[in-house]
Amino acid sequence: MAIQNLGRDARAMPDASQNQTANKANAIKQANIAATAYGKESQKPSLKNATQVKISDKAKERALALAQANKAPDMDETKVAKYKELINSGKYKPDAEKIAEGIAKEAMRDTMAQSLKP
Repeated sequence: MAIQNLGRDARAMPDASQNQTANKANAIKQANIAATAYGKESQKPSLKNATQVKISDKAKERALALAQANKAPDMDETKVAKYKELINSGKYKPDAEKIAEGIAKEAMRDTMAQSLKP
């Protein structure tokens, strides 16, 4: 008697493959609903609603100047070769006073720039 009841209960319960099929069908149905909702005209992206940005002439000039500066070499190869030759030949005689003056001017510029910062 218990075996017969077990058989009836087992037949009444869906097996795992039936649950998987039902879950898959439900997922497909939900995906179709979402795709249909996206397809509505009010939800489609359009160029009419796109944000427009206008770049000022000053910004364009700065961008051009930056591009040109980036193309320029970091150092003047001709000048480097000239001083390298002067040093190697012993003809380079730096002026200590001019060097000290340049260092002092640069330090003053840095100090003034720091004092102008808020």
